[in-house]
Amino acid sequence: MVIVDGYNVIYAWACLREAKNKGLECAREKLIQIMTRYQDFNDKEVSVVFDGSKRFDYMCYDQINTGVDVIFSKNGKSADTVIERMIYKLPDKSKALVVTSDRLVRMMIGGMGARSVSAEEFEPMVKN
Repeated sequence: MVIVDGYNVIYAWACLREAKNKGLECAREKLIQIMTRYQDFNDKEVSVVFDGSKRFDYMCYDQINTGVDVIFSKNGKSADTVIERMIYKLPDKSKALVVTSDRLVRMMIGGMGARSVSAEEFEPMVKN
């Protein structure tokens, strides 16, 4: 299982920052497309978590049939909190890979037994 901190990756990857110039929803859509291809080629379950406070109600990616699980945190909760909770609930945390450049989150999920990579480290993994 791969869990991606969506906005963290959007701000880290040049191709997504460029898409963000057209609008945040455009960058989200592009990230979901990239993660769909990654999931298809690697046969791994992928979840992309976004902070819900930046969600536009008319953009409901979680209803698009891509196979990628798209999660928007509820108001008052961060994507980081959602990611930590997802890891906590996994029976075998060692099979999870969390993609975030947030050091505190990486330390927290590492302490639970999950692996992590920064957004920058994950980019070549996706493109290869």
